[in-house]
Amino acid sequence: MTIPDYETLMLPVLRLFANGAKNVSECLPAIKRQFSVTEAEAEELLPSGRVTVLQSRTHWARTYLSKAGLLESPKRNLHVITALGRQVLAENPETIDNRFLDRFSSFAEWRSASGSNPKDLGEDAEPPRIDDGQTPKTPWIRHIGFFSRLFAMNYSLSFWSFLRSASSALS
Repeated sequence: MTIPDYETLMLPVLRLFANGAKNVSECLPAIKRQFSVTEAEAEELLPSGRVTVLQSRTHWARTYLSKAGLLESPKRNLHVITALGRQVLAENPETIDNRFLDRFSSFAEWRSASGSNPKDLGEDAEPPRIDDGQTPKTPWIRHIGFFSRLFAMNYSLSFWSFLRSASSALS
């Protein structure tokens, strides 16, 4: 079987988080079993070569569920089902897709504001990376400020040392 699209994965992903999955990585084995995804299919990479098609689509499903308010992320790489998500599962929907999620104002607003649709972005669009091992805990912009201050301090010390030695030489 081919890997399902991200909309097909929405309901199974929501159910997995309701059953205690903490992140997308914990969802992948069950998704592979449910959709009879072979190892070769599961290892198929996007053209970027950085993430598999299965990971990408599962991340997109999780992202869309979050934008609708059905999942939340209290911290990096931890996702939990919300009361609204449990309410949706209690309705026992046959499927969850973009049309279904459009009934939630937060999702409809996000989608219209960002034009976010992986199908519009191309098949090789990737979800945001959330793996602690690959995401710096400190934004890089803070490092620029630190290094610019360090450079300025060293430069000014060097400049003053130069002035002292130059004035000594001139005296």
